[in-house]
Amino acid sequence: MVRHGRQGKKHDGPVRIGSLFEKYRTRLRPPQGVVVTAFCAVIENELGIRLPTSSVRYNVYNRTIGVTAGGPQKTEIILNQKHILDLCRETLGDLGSPQQIV
Repeated sequence: MVRHGRQGKKHDGPVRIGSLFEKYRTRLRPPQGVVVTAFCAVIENELGIRLPTSSVRYNVYNRTIGVTAGGPQKTEIILNQKHILDLCRETLGDLGSPQQIV
């Protein structure tokens, strides 16, 4: 099978399905609700703290997560901030993951 691209270059052989969606994977960001739900799941799995999604706010433009939980819970989250953000990055990807917890 021979396919012609925009510049007229020939592609020999079949095209991998995963490569067709690469541009969407690099450009699209997950919705705010997905980020909040994933963050709450990471907190529950790692720290054992169950946070309701209503106590977490995500700012899409700054990529910051605000937690309005109680003092000891929030302190524990802030102390483990780097580890939590790394796990969120693994779950959501680089573009969709939060960069800071406030």
